[in-house]
Amino acid sequence: MKGRSRKIKKSVQRLSTALVSVWIVLVGYATKSFSQIDPIELLIAITIGIIIYLISISTRKFAYLIKEIIIKLEKEG
Repeated sequence: MKGRSRKIKKSVQRLSTALVSVWIVLVGYATKSFSQIDPIELLIAITIGIIIYLISISTRKFAYLIKEIIIKLEKEG
């Protein structure tokens, strides 16, 4: 049971990190322009939050993926 509650705590922590990042992006857009937030900007903020959530889930996999992309770009360029 302890292992399961630890996993739940970690997933909640990751989700809250993603939500905080979305909030930061939204506040940034809101302070940039005092008009209403565009749906596109809202979509961008949610996407950034999802990306940060996925990064926090699998940081090692993500780092490996970035490394592979950089290697491919160096070979092409």
